[in-house]
Amino acid sequence: MLIGTEYEDTQVTDISTIRAKAHIQHPFFIQSISANPFGEFQWLEDGLAFVNEEELEYEPYNIESLYKKMVTLELLGRPDEADEIAELIIELGTMNRRFLMFKAEVLSSKGRYEDAVELFEEAEKRDSPDDAPLAKAVHHIRYGEPEQAIEVCNDLLKWHQCHEVYYVRAYVYAVIGNLEQALEDIDTALYIRDELCNSWNFRGLIMEKMGDRKGAVESFKYALGIDSENTMATSHLAKL
Repeated sequence: MLIGTEYEDTQVTDISTIRAKAHIQHPFFIQSISANPFGEFQWLEDGLAFVNEEELEYEPYNIESLYKKMVTLELLGRPDEADEIAELIIELGTMNRRFLMFKAEVLSSKGRYEDAVELFEEAEKRDSPDDAPLAKAVHHIRYGEPEQAIEVCNDLLKWHQCHEVYYVRAYVYAVIGNLEQALEDIDTALYIRDELCNSWNFRGLIMEKMGDRKGAVESFKYALGIDSENTMATSHLAKL
């Protein structure tokens, strides 16, 4: 991936919300909504969970591939191996915004709060209108700071009405139990972009938690209409 390209920027924006996705698409990690309303929010879109080892062999310090491998090892119940990858990522330099984003996320997940905030703030200075603040919002909610997370999202929405910001704010509201506001935000996100399975799955999870079986079924069915092999939608429809 070429540094500084428009493609890379798009990928960074996607990865910045990697732990803020309210659906799980991994055969080894289908979590029950009753156990934890929205789980750990691992983002495992189609193909993300499967690391291309040849890519790492060719480029052993490819931070995106290393991150994918770390997350996959976590989900497979191999924390020691995942920690080894995490330490490798932390030791890498911060040569560009992409590295800053991944490294900050790993530091945040490992409890190094101040170090993570410092890198998020540095990333925000490097021509990143949405992605670094969104990642920082997820960081705040991880540390029990929902007000700060919502403030980050509100500030972004003053300048740019985009799907990703409404999605993350919906996630924050869902985590603190404000399901009505979460539903309003995910509906707004879907109004902006209605072709994303993860948003329809998230809506289904919210409706299910609110006790609206009909609304949940409709949302999961819509997700299947977009992707007939979507495991999240399939597993929840089987229960409803």
